[in-house]
Amino acid sequence: RCTFTEINSYGTKTTRIVGDDYTIVDRNGFVCVSGNANVTVVGNANLRCLSDVNLEVDGTIDAKSHGSINLSAANDINLSAGANINAWANKGLNMQANDNMHIRSVSGDVYATANDDVSIYAGGDAYVSARKDLYYNAANNVNVEAEDGTVDILAKDTVSVTSSDAAVQVRAESNMALSANSHIDIAGRLDL
Repeated sequence: RCTFTEINSYGTKTTRIVGDDYTIVDRNGFVCVSGNANVTVVGNANLRCLSDVNLEVDGTIDAKSHGSINLSAANDINLSAGANINAWANKGLNMQANDNMHIRSVSGDVYATANDDVSIYAGGDAYVSARKDLYYNAANNVNVEAEDGTVDILAKDTVSVTSSDAAVQVRAESNMALSANSHIDIAGRLDL
């Protein structure tokens, strides 16, 4: 085994280096391959750039790791796509921010769907607002509960409670008060 360089009659060049290989260029360096280029590293591969790295591909970039892929940045990480951005995980998908987290659809809708339960928890207050109507729909029951406080329903116009097929039940474990700045109208058979 020895270090050698061989050039055959077809112009093919083969270089074999038994020991280490160092290439030092004091100014600019250029590599142009008119065909395919393949690089195989048996050990670790390390690339360090003391300035910016610009990667441009006219086709598709396929990156595959048989282990994990870790991305980190001292500042922002920005993702942009001319079409969709898709993320798929065979197990969980976790997103966490030490500060605020914003999800916004500029010109479309926002959908959150689960085949099982959907849980939304806030350590402080939780706000749900809409510039138009706000709908709550359930195939079975709709429950509104305040563990330690009051449930207030306020409208600048009319508050309507309607049951299309059954009775409307209002129950209190203690006192119940009905008040109005004007009239209170109760129509129908009243059982007290």
